[in-house]
Amino acid sequence: MRSTWLILLLGCCFHMAVGQELFLEVDQKTIRFGEPIAAQLEIKANAQTKAQGLRLVDSLDAFIAPLEFIQPYKVDTTATENAGGFEFVYQLQMQVSGYDSGRFELGPLPVLLGEDTLFSNSVFVDVMPVALDTSAAPKPIKENREVPVTALDYLAVYYPYPLSVIILAVLAYFIWKRWRKIKALRALAQKEKKPEEPVIPAHILAMEGLEKLQREKAWEHLEDKEFYSAITDITRKYVSARYGIRAMEQTSQEIVNSLQYKMQPKSLLTDLQETLNIADMAKFAKEKPGATFAKERLEQAILLVEKTAEKEETDA
Repeated sequence: MRSTWLILLLGCCFHMAVGQELFLEVDQKTIRFGEPIAAQLEIKANAQTKAQGLRLVDSLDAFIAPLEFIQPYKVDTTATENAGGFEFVYQLQMQVSGYDSGRFELGPLPVLLGEDTLFSNSVFVDVMPVALDTSAAPKPIKENREVPVTALDYLAVYYPYPLSVIILAVLAYFIWKRWRKIKALRALAQKEKKPEEPVIPAHILAMEGLEKLQREKAWEHLEDKEFYSAITDITRKYVSARYGIRAMEQTSQEIVNSLQYKMQPKSLLTDLQETLNIADMAKFAKEKPGATFAKERLEQAILLVEKTAEKEETDA
C-alpha cells in the first residue's frame, strides 16, 4: 500500500517537473575566430506553466561569456493543441562567436518561472585560432585614401551656425511684424481719439436756458403749453443733475417728494411745486395763467437755480 502511494507521489512530481522543457543546441561546435554559431534555446511549456509567468532574464551575456552575441537574439512562439491541452513552444534564436582560442561552455541559460529559476543544458564550443601563412611575403601598407569633402560634410559639422541664424531671422521677422501691428493700432487709436469736452455744470446750463427764455420774452410769443414745457424741462434736468434724482421720469408730485429733505430752504421747494403744478395745468388742462404770471414763474425758476447753485458751490 505504501509503495502504491509512493509511485503516485513520484508520478505527480514528475508531471510537475516536465511541465516545461528547456533544450539548448548549436549548429556547430568547432569554429575559428569570429565565425558565427547559430544557437537555439527551445522552451516547451503547458498552459499551467505559462500562467505562472514564464520569462527570460534581463541579460544573457554573463551566461555565454567569454563568447559574445553577434546580433540581438529574438524569440519565436508557437502554440499547438493536443489531448492534454495547449502546448507552447518558445524558440530563442541567437548568433554568438568567440575571439579567443579555447573550449568554452555555452550555458546553462536561465529561464524564470514565477519565483523560481530554471536552467537549460549547456554546450561546449571549441574556438580555433586562424593559421598564419608564413610562406607568403609581407605586403606593403596601403596608403591613406583621400575622400573628397562635400557640402553635406560641412553641413553635418557646422549646421548649428546656419540653423541659429535662421532661427534668429525668423524671430526677428515675427517681432518686427508684431511691432508694426502695435504701432498701427496705436496710430489708429490716437486718430480716433477725440478731445474730451469740458463738463459744463448743471446750474450754468440751466441758467443759459432760462436766461435765453427771459431775453427772448418767451411768455409773449409762445403758447402757455409750450412756454411751461420749456421751463419745466430745464428745471427737471437741473434738479436731476443737482440732487441725483430721476426727475425726467417722475411726476410733479414724485419730484417734490424726492426733494422733500434735499432742497433748502423749503420756500424754494414750494415755488418749484407751484411752477410744476401750473405747468401741468397748462399742458394737460389747457389752463391759461397769463403772460404776467408766466414771467413770474420764469423769474422764480431762475431764482431757484441761483439759490441752489450757490448752496452747491459753498458745500464744495
